[in-house]
Amino acid sequence: MKSFICLLYSLLIIYMLDAQSAQEYNNTAKSKSQMKDYYGAIQDFNKVIELNPSDANAYYNRGCVKDELKDYNGAIKDYDKAIELNPVDIMTYNNRGISKEKLQDYKGAIQDYDKAIELEPKNAISYYNRAETLQKINDFNGAIKDYDKAIELNPQLYTAYINRGSSKDELKDYKGATKDFNKAIELKPQFADAYYGRGVVKFELKDYKGAIQDYKKAIELNPQFANAYYSRGVVNMELKNYKEAIHDYSKTIELKPQFADAYYGLGVANFELKDYKESIQDYNKAIELNPQFANAYYNRGVVNMELKNYKEAIHDYGKTIEINPQLADAYLNRGAINIVVFKDIKNGCIDLNKASLLGSAKAHETLILFCK
Repeated sequence: MKSFICLLYSLLIIYMLDAQSAQEYNNTAKSKSQMKDYYGAIQDFNKVIELNPSDANAYYNRGCVKDELKDYNGAIKDYDKAIELNPVDIMTYNNRGISKEKLQDYKGAIQDYDKAIELEPKNAISYYNRAETLQKINDFNGAIKDYDKAIELNPQLYTAYINRGSSKDELKDYKGATKDFNKAIELKPQFADAYYGRGVVKFELKDYKGAIQDYKKAIELNPQFANAYYSRGVVNMELKNYKEAIHDYSKTIELKPQFADAYYGLGVANFELKDYKESIQDYNKAIELNPQFANAYYNRGVVNMELKNYKEAIHDYGKTIEINPQLADAYLNRGAINIVVFKDIKNGCIDLNKASLLGSAKAHETLILFCK
């Protein structure tokens, strides 16, 4: 009996040491995670799991770290295990839903948020997360209903007002959208996204001065806000403030060098200022970043026409048509070049006929004139 008691005591000591070690690894893992030493954190969580394989929180925490490292499949596997060990933790379902959403598994994400809501119907975050996913699949009415519920449960959730405002904007409910952005600004006056969203609505309503003011405020609050510079550039183009637009598009590119639309905007602004060489370079870059950018090919074709680079223009219009066969003006311009410059009446008339069939009145008039 004595030796048996000693054995039990020894086992108890080992268990206590393991538990203590597991807690120490858990603490250091969390510290490393906070310091963004994610690989070090994973190593420590691995040790926690080795010492205590039934610790659901360890799998959950390791899943969170893997998500930070963009290892979404690895994160989902850890959340799966955490749910197996603790099937009633709503945050695990929410986090697994977020990882699935990042992998564009929107159906799977919604199923996880549904389960979280089933387990805890009064948790605002689950409705909020489901609403964001519904927004991504363009179910704006469904998203609004979930944001309504999230706001009902947590009236201080300012990001829900911003996202609901964006959904209302998509549905052209500009009055409702403006009201939501105003509420978000009331709750969080220093949050740039709220001003940006309201600026988008004002632009849609052709309140260009108001849009400029809101984009300016968004940039003041967040000088790294590339989309705010870009959107302000779009407004400046509408106002024919081409130099200001060039400044905004250039700043966008400085912050977001892979943003093809910003180079496209630069190309349009430089064309309006008759700086055709710069315009060509801008469209070249837009096409390099997005080889399927039909309008960039089309606009480069227009610039090449101005420069009398007719062969290059023909090529650009051909590429435009390849990508977007419904763009009547590409057929019209290519047809005009073939007829007027290259005296290729046959192919020119084919293009004019196609443009006319697509609804171009100008092509129809030219067709009657040259293609009897």
